[in-house]
Amino acid sequence: MISPLANSAAAADDMPRSIVGRLLFWFLVIALVPCAILTATTARIATRSLESSVRINLVQIASARATVLESYATERIQDASALSRSPEFIRLLRDAASNKVAPSPGTFDVSAELRQFADGVASSLDSSQMILFDDAGRIILSIDDTFPTGASVTSGGLASSELAAGFSRARTLLQADMCSFQPYGVSARPLAFAVCPILDAGRVLGVLALGFGPERVWGVLSDLTGLGVTGEIVVGQRSGDEILVTAPVRSTPDAAFRLRIPHPDHGIGSQRAANGERGDGIVTDYRNQKVVAAWCYLPSYRWGMNVKQNASEAYALVNFQRKMIIWLSLATIAGVTLAAFVVARTISTPIRTAVNVARQVAAGDLRATVTGSSDDETGALLAAIRTMTNDLRGLIGRIQKSSVALISTATAMQATSAEQQQVIADYGASTSQAVAAVKQISVTSQELVRT
Repeated sequence: MISPLANSAAAADDMPRSIVGRLLFWFLVIALVPCAILTATTARIATRSLESSVRINLVQIASARATVLESYATERIQDASALSRSPEFIRLLRDAASNKVAPSPGTFDVSAELRQFADGVASSLDSSQMILFDDAGRIILSIDDTFPTGASVTSGGLASSELAAGFSRARTLLQADMCSFQPYGVSARPLAFAVCPILDAGRVLGVLALGFGPERVWGVLSDLTGLGVTGEIVVGQRSGDEILVTAPVRSTPDAAFRLRIPHPDHGIGSQRAANGERGDGIVTDYRNQKVVAAWCYLPSYRWGMNVKQNASEAYALVNFQRKMIIWLSLATIAGVTLAAFVVARTISTPIRTAVNVARQVAAGDLRATVTGSSDDETGALLAAIRTMTNDLRGLIGRIQKSSVALISTATAMQATSAEQQQVIADYGASTSQAVAAVKQISVTSQELVRT
């Protein structure tokens, strides 16, 4: 007979492969697959939304700074255009045109009243410099000695400057323009000039150059609101194969007109901006760090502007969200697995008990008892098994009693049969005696007849 322990061990080995395993597997599939799909979809949408918001923020910052800078440049050009129609400047250039011999530097005579007028106008316009050129490029008027009167913008040290290029464009195109920032003089202070031709009856008398320093421009670029702790705005102009940074940056405060970005693989955003492109994306900056950037071109300054922020900071919320999703997913899987295991055990344990009892009964052991009760189907199954075993035990008891009664009856019948056999034997003996007596009587009768 198979022992109950062996049956229990066999059932324990079989059930996880059948009931518990299946319930656990399908419970996890039904619970986790839709949850995983929903979580992945939601996370993807949220990640794209966050990434898009980061890029939109950078694009908006770049657009706002570009608008302010271009508006400032337009104002400077408009100021130069308005001053170019000044009668005092036109009269001065007429006098210079009548002077057939070019004066040597510092010898051109300008009235104190006109110089005072120029100083006042430059001060009212918040300009650092005002230069008046004749049509040949000679400096007729300058408010300081950085650009001495009599010097020529078409020769000497100024011939290769941005100011010389601006003078040439204004005189040739007959329209106001702006020169890029460039260091001038001994102090190497960066200056930009709004240049405008001075016309008299349709004839070019000269060019007015209204200079201003970089303080206002750098102030706009130093506003890093919305760029966190790693964001910065890098502006630069192309210088051969390199990008010359033209304003201080957060990581390098003295970078203006000193820092160069040499390799095209570094500072990709600045390289593209200096090429006149507009865009945004994840690129490598001049420090060889991964950044999120938005770049555009500033036509008035001939600069490329790159607004950037370290990707680790810009996408910190995205990375945090991903980590939280991973941890929540692991916690969900653990919780669902535990719940599924508990539920599977509540179903499989009664079934295992029923199987063990059925195997014991099948092996002929009716001593198995069923414990536990519940109101569900498994409880009904155990109750039915318990009723079945109790009924079987009762039936076997009744059968045993009937067997005893049958044995007693058989024994009594055997005793009665023996008594009947004895009676029959006694009856046979009596019959034999009667036959013998009859024979004797017959013999006696024959003897009497013969006598």
